[in-house]
Amino acid sequence: MNRIQQLRKHCSRFAAIAIMLAFSAQLSLAQTTVTGADGVQVRIYDTSRIITLGGDVTETVFALGAGARVVAVDASSNFPAEVNNLPKVPYVRQLTAEGILSLSPTLIISTEGAEPKNVIQQIRAAGTPILMVSDSPTPEGAIAKIETIGKALENEGKAAEKISKMEQQLAKASEFRNRITERPSVMFVLSAEGQNVMAAGNGTSAETIIELAGGINALNG
Repeated sequence: MNRIQQLRKHCSRFAAIAIMLAFSAQLSLAQTTVTGADGVQVRIYDTSRIITLGGDVTETVFALGAGARVVAVDASSNFPAEVNNLPKVPYVRQLTAEGILSLSPTLIISTEGAEPKNVIQQIRAAGTPILMVSDSPTPEGAIAKIETIGKALENEGKAAEKISKMEQQLAKASEFRNRITERPSVMFVLSAEGQNVMAAGNGTSAETIIELAGGINALNG
């Protein structure tokens, strides 16, 4: 084999190694793609620094064993207790891009009702993945939320366990409801200041809880 043939052989080997390394790097970067509740496909590369927006989202992430990776939560998150030791960004419906991005998150998981929408667009434009999850106040919405977050965290097994347990509890609650002969009318009061009362109307989480417990929401509207 002459010198030119040897060089060609070595070059071919180096080229093959370079292609393999590039392919491996690409695989390590593109870990998973998850479709959010808003229909946006989110490519998730890194879940080492998570910000959660919405108390339900925060509880779900912790329940799935990823609490140690949460670096900040929104002002509505107060459970589990350890979240109160974390930095807090503004309330989920009053978000600001600057405060969130200053914490260098690698992934943001947010309830679909997060506002304002232009802040969500700014965060995405900055290159930070933000995954929206269902905020439907129904058992089906809760299941969809757990499934989506479980996929994002690459912990679908744990998510399936949580869903199975919840379905068992809902089935037990259904048994109790079937024993009720007269459904009570229930009002859920969120706050009362002076003569101003804020109570739960139609399509709220409180109404779902009342109905699951066998009651009827006293407010219609």
